[in-house]
Amino acid sequence: MGDALFTVLATVAAAEEEGRLSLEEVLQSIHEKMIRRHGHVFGDVVAETPEEVKAVWQRAKEAEKEQGR
Repeated sequence: MGDALFTVLATVAAAEEEGRLSLEEVLQSIHEKMIRRHGHVFGDVVAETPEEVKAVWQRAKEAEKEQGR
């Protein structure tokens, strides 16, 4: 995991130097995505079985695709 984290941070650092984005923006985006895709954990979506969790996640992904995310 350390190598993966290093790659992400190095990529963000390069993008920051180019003025394209910041680490704060990346973290905010990840935070919002986790909440959006896991409403059964972070929101009021009810999913009691693994199949229901997968269905919730799939609907969230489809909505993101429609919105161009």
